[in-house]
Amino acid sequence: MFKILKILRLILTLVILILFLIIKVIFKVKFNILPQDLNIPINYFDYSTQIMEAYGIYGNSKQFKKEKKKILANFKEIKTLEDVQNKLKNLIKISGGNSSYLEIGKIEERKKFKQSLPTIYLEENILFIKLPTTNCFIEEKANNHCEKYYNSVINYVKNNKTKIKAVILDLRNNNGGSFQHMLAAISPFIEDGIVLKYINLRRKYEIIKQQLHNGQIYYGNLTFENIKINVPVAVLQNKYTSAQAEHILISLKGRGNVKSFGESSKGLNCENTEFYINKDILSITTQKVVGKNYDENFNKKIKPDVLTDNPKNDATTYLKKLIK
Repeated sequence: MFKILKILRLILTLVILILFLIIKVIFKVKFNILPQDLNIPINYFDYSTQIMEAYGIYGNSKQFKKEKKKILANFKEIKTLEDVQNKLKNLIKISGGNSSYLEIGKIEERKKFKQSLPTIYLEENILFIKLPTTNCFIEEKANNHCEKYYNSVINYVKNNKTKIKAVILDLRNNNGGSFQHMLAAISPFIEDGIVLKYINLRRKYEIIKQQLHNGQIYYGNLTFENIKINVPVAVLQNKYTSAQAEHILISLKGRGNVKSFGESSKGLNCENTEFYINKDILSITTQKVVGKNYDENFNKKIKPDVLTDNPKNDATTYLKKLIK
């Protein structure tokens, strides 16, 4: 038995190496399987730029290659990691666009982030839901805060289903986080089916579809109680609504029972992939996000249906007329 396991492990290792070589040849990417000491400036630079070349939507562009070559030609001027990080900040934008970035020392900061739960209350048969930014990536997964995030909404809807005649969904000041957890929270108000598609802009093909189906999200591993109510929904947005919160806007755009109020969103509505380098986070744009009824969104501000300085009042007035 031990010999069989040893052989299987060897075969698996060979398969991984072969796949790595195929990717390396096809996409012409020089990528270290095991990076060297990333506290050394040149190693940090090499590893970061390999990620940009492999994943950034413009990572194979002439501009990226030219800028990288220029930095390497003057690398003797770079003495510290801080020098490297400053040089990389512009290169990251060239590789992945304006929504790509390098956050220095942010991993530890994220671990300290305390997840807020949605604010929910019912007033005159209108359900008000304030969805805050989510942080369901590192520490929060371990303490069930993320499950509480969406279940707090689902359970409230379940317990008040007959009283709810309309919904106000407040996404103001929500700068993103986990799309799946926010989607699960608003799942009672969206019919099952395709919600979003992610398109690889560099290689021009569809990667993943986000789908709701019978209390599950396909892509994503969330399962929750399947509660549905068919009521009008008013969405509140502002200039600080960004990233995955904008994905929620895109998911709702064009649906017959949804109308949005406020001001244009921030315009960071793409899909990024994150890489951890030491204690830093390198976030590179890899995909375009397309909604069921909306395909004009790549890194553009999303306009509301009703431009207003008083979105909550205007949304409330609109909904009250509908549910008279």
